[in-house]
Parts: sequence; C-alpha cells; structure tokens
Amino acid sequence: MSQKSEPTALPASLSASLEALLISSDEPVKVADLAAFLNLPDELIEEAMTKLAQTYEHRGLNLRESVRGWAFVSAPACDPLVTNFLGQQNTSRLSKAAVETLAIVAYKQPVTRSDVSNIRGVNSDSVVRSLIVRGLVAEEKASAKSPSKPGSAGDTRAQAAGAKLASSEATSTAKQLVTTDLFLEKMGIASLDELEPLAPLLPQVSQVAQISEEESKRLAARPRQAQLLDEIGEENV
Repeated sequence: MSQKSEPTALPASLSASLEALLISSDEPVKVADLAAFLNLPDELIEEAMTKLAQTYEHRGLNLRESVRGWAFVSAPACDPLVTNFLGQQNTSRLSKAAVETLAIVAYKQPVTRSDVSNIRGVNSDSVVRSLIVRGLVAEEKASAKSPSKPGSAGDTRAQAAGAKLASSEATSTAKQLVTTDLFLEKMGIASLDELEPLAPLLPQVSQVAQISEEESKRLAARPRQAQLLDEIGEENV
C-alpha cells in the first residue's frame, strides 16, 4: 500500500509561497502544477489564488488567470506608462494589416491562407507569417479538430464546413489557420466564446469560395512589384 505524500513544508504562509513561486516564474503557472509541486489539493490552491488575486485588484500589478495559468501582469490602467517606459510604442503594436488578418482568423477559423487573402483582397502571406512568429496564430492540418468560433450559429458552421469539404483546398494538404492560447491570453479571455460577436460582419467561407474566377486570375497575374507595394509596411507587423 503506497503512502500518501505529505504536503511540502512551506517557509512562509501559503499565500506568500504562491506569490513567490509566481513572481519567480517566466511563464503562467496552472493550479494543477502548483498543487502537485506543493503536494496540496487543487481546491486549496485555487481558493488561495483567488484570495491572493483580490489583494492585487487596486495595485500596479494584477494577478490574472488565463488558459495558460496564473501570472502577474501590469494593471491595465498602467499599460501606457509601462509601454512608454520600455520604449515599445512602435515595436509592440500590430499593424493595421496584422490586426485585420488576426480578426479574420479569430472569427472565421479555421481558414486557409488563401481564404484570408481573398477576404482582404490582397496577398497576406507576409502578415500571416508575422502572426505565426508572434505566436498568435498557428497552422494545423486540415483534418485537425478546430476550435469553435464566437458569434456563429450552428447552421452557419455546418454550411462553412460543407463549403470547405467541397473545395479543392479542403481535400488537399492545405493547412488551416487558427488562433493560439497566447492569443486568448493577450485578449484577456478564456475562450473564443468571449469574443464580441463580430462574425456576421465578415463574409462566410462559402461566400469566399464563390469569388469569381476572373478576379482570382487577376490577382494571380498581378506583377510581383504590385504585390510588394500592397505589402509595404506589413513586414514590420
């Protein structure tokens, strides 16, 4: 008969110990990981974290839980001050093209690169690459299970799925774009369901598939120089 592990002896109170562990971690930490490390019940850690977070509600640091776990972050009201102090006013912001592309992926996922380009009306490969490098977007195989999209009714999802299956891309090895857990963390939400229901403002994937062949040929035949002009300013997203 195996013996039950004894709780780890803490050098300070549970609250202080959790605070020290979180501050020393470079990444968010899940309750389950903290509980396993301290040999304490998940429920006890969850309760302690909630109480600790309340003590930081009106301070420069907030303790916030995301899909990746608990972490200390600067208070939203202090973000402009912190941004200016770090000198990241220009380097940390996404360009208009990147925000537009990220919104398309977030609300219409899973989508292919060509879907995004067709919706935007311009080649978006460079913007997509930048979002992937930032960890906000990921590519997965077309057969992979995709996350649910906010603001979309079940029949809309079924129609979009049917359109994808009927398209040549869905039957090929084309990869699909989806948002990541980091995207959720940056947005301060736990799931895509918490996004504002903006999906009706974007064309459905089935509508994208109906774009005229003449328009597609026109875009494909454009000189490389013209495409590069469209992408000016997008490489530094």
